[in-house]
Amino acid sequence: MKLAPFFATSVLLCVFVASFSLISPVSADAVLVPVGPQNTRKSIPEQTYIVWGEIRNDGDVPAGSIWITAQFSDYEGWPVTVGGGEPMLSVIHPGETSPFEIIYSGPEVEEIGDQTFLFEFSATDALPTGLEIVSHSSDTPGTVVGEVQNIGTEPTTQITVAATFYTSGGVVVGTASSDPIPGPLNPGENATFSVTLEYSELLPEVDNYALYAQSEEYAVVPEFPIWTSMLLILVMFTAAAVISKTRLLKTPIH
Repeated sequence: MKLAPFFATSVLLCVFVASFSLISPVSADAVLVPVGPQNTRKSIPEQTYIVWGEIRNDGDVPAGSIWITAQFSDYEGWPVTVGGGEPMLSVIHPGETSPFEIIYSGPEVEEIGDQTFLFEFSATDALPTGLEIVSHSSDTPGTVVGEVQNIGTEPTTQITVAATFYTSGGVVVGTASSDPIPGPLNPGENATFSVTLEYSELLPEVDNYALYAQSEEYAVVPEFPIWTSMLLILVMFTAAAVISKTRLLKTPIH
């Protein structure tokens, strides 16, 4: 009789391991996908159409040499023209997200109503973690200032800090990046950065942001967006409250 619980547990463990192996990827590849809805700005007098958004690597190897092609269509879905651009991170690691901005200029802007994306990229080597954003603040919506540190073992060059700005619901408002910090930034040294969303009409929608950084030699220590961190803290407090309540219910009253 004592073997029954052990046998049942072993069977469940085998089923779990088998099911996990079935859903694991068979071949190594990079898979780039757009994340959520994008935000757009159309200016007919300036003949410009801008798309801000994020892409994520859902594969299991880093993607590099990335080019994003935006296929623009009219309000009925008919092709109008194409535009393109690069993401703000030159290498996107598995599970990592990069902001992007695509600016199209031309007489077809008036007709554009929507866009879809195609991604060209190649598998590449991973960048080692060697950058950390040690401080940041945003006293003005749409502007973030801070410091990035080289926590690696070698000097690093051409550091870019990028930001995605979100509404209170986590929807992309816009993206921006700093001017590259040429360096070299030696191990242990800090450099200041500033990232600004240029279009004033977008600023009232900005509630929070996420930061990304990368150099020619290093990737950054991952950082949660502010709204994600707040959500995690809320979940932790809720879990603690439930546990405390459960303990009180189990405590005998004398």
